[in-house]
Amino acid sequence: LDVNGTDAAHKIGILSSLAFNSSLPAHGFYIEGIEQITQSDFIFAKEFGFVVKHLAVAKKTDHGIELRSHPTLLKSSSNLASLKGVRNGIQIDTDLLGEFHIAGSGAGQESTASGIISDLISLSRTKTSNCMNMPDFNNPVKIIPFKDLCFRYYIYLEVKDKPGVLTKVAKIFADQNISFDKVSQREQIANNKVPLIIISDSVGESSMQVAIKEANAHEEILNLKIIRIED
Repeated sequence: LDVNGTDAAHKIGILSSLAFNSSLPAHGFYIEGIEQITQSDFIFAKEFGFVVKHLAVAKKTDHGIELRSHPTLLKSSSNLASLKGVRNGIQIDTDLLGEFHIAGSGAGQESTASGIISDLISLSRTKTSNCMNMPDFNNPVKIIPFKDLCFRYYIYLEVKDKPGVLTKVAKIFADQNISFDKVSQREQIANNKVPLIIISDSVGESSMQVAIKEANAHEEILNLKIIRIED
């Protein structure tokens, strides 16, 4: 559950239900794990000033609630990017007091035991059957479809090492009004394959998925994956 993103999704789902009255389980909750992340992604991300982190997000907007759990690129200077090892972090953005950051151990015998003991003590001190102000699940808020969200993207491609391929790649994305902020071509890795790393400008998720489908159908594009950038 840690690897496929479900554990983080469980946690943000509960927090979102308490903070924003989203349903449990939430319908339209986008969940993606880290199965496709490789060592090279960490190396390339660092070169562009990012780190790779799995992030779970609940965000209230005028159109509803964003609810998602997936790998992201965070700026190296951000507080969440600085977390190492088994440490977990939460960032809470408020309207009047700015940002709050909470960090602590998120794995291991001691942290798990501490959480269980804390919950048992809380329950033992509660005189009612409802120890929390539970959300009104009869009137849950709207979850914004993931395809309607916008991101910048880290795009990793492996293409055939031949003239004109970069032009064809650019056209596939341009056809969906996707522009590039940065492009880097690397040395050939094997079997006449060359890695391309692209940082896109902000674009809708639905447009990116169309571009990915078109790119995967192209015989000169051998591999493609994206990581969303959390600005």
